[in-house]
Amino acid sequence: MAGNDKYASLDISTEGIVQFLTAHGYRLYDAINALRLAVEQLSPPSKPPADPRRHFYKVFNQEADEYDRDFHKKYHDDLNTTLIFVSSIESHLTSRLT
Repeated sequence: MAGNDKYASLDISTEGIVQFLTAHGYRLYDAINALRLAVEQLSPPSKPPADPRRHFYKVFNQEADEYDRDFHKKYHDDLNTTLIFVSSIESHLTSRLT
């Protein structure tokens, strides 16, 4: 903390900062701009503007997920039916051949 002692006497109020800047050769306009930039740097980042395509892709993804679920369910059921049919034919042919 010994390194921070040289800054302990600084006045960090707005007037103190303006006095410090003007004492070191800044004009008042430059001092105000320096303060404005400092406030912008310290303020939390603002939310980016909403992308109009966001809603489209949200709806598109929901529809695509629903379609995929229906597609997989349909072909899963069809595959089960096909396997049952093939196994019954296979057992019938096996019993005839032996």
